[in-house]
Amino acid sequence: MRRLLVLVVPAALGLAGCDSQAPRWPADATLTATATDGDRLAFEWPEARDDTGVESYLVWVDGERVARLGPDARSWATDGLESDTEPVVEVVARDAAGNQSSTLHAGPTTSASAP
Repeated sequence: MRRLLVLVVPAALGLAGCDSQAPRWPADATLTATATDGDRLAFEWPEARDDTGVESYLVWVDGERVARLGPDARSWATDGLESDTEPVVEVVARDAAGNQSSTLHAGPTTSASAP
């Protein structure tokens, strides 16, 4: 006689889909833009917090995702910008379940807070 064994995996094991809390920025979080060499801008942000840990930081320039950085990243730099452009840069923290933080925004001469 054959028996069918059904395993029920509890949510407590931390499998994707179990985590519903998005990463959060500190209350005073800003994305700071600094001009470096000629056509290069550097952007820095603080560490985001998450109950299960931040998996990555996603970076967009003018609405196009340009980088996926590791959980220890706190900066990213543009390269090859035309001198008359003013890109909008956005950073989002993401956890392993795909939850995303609010967006930090900045332009080349501004800092902006998380909403």
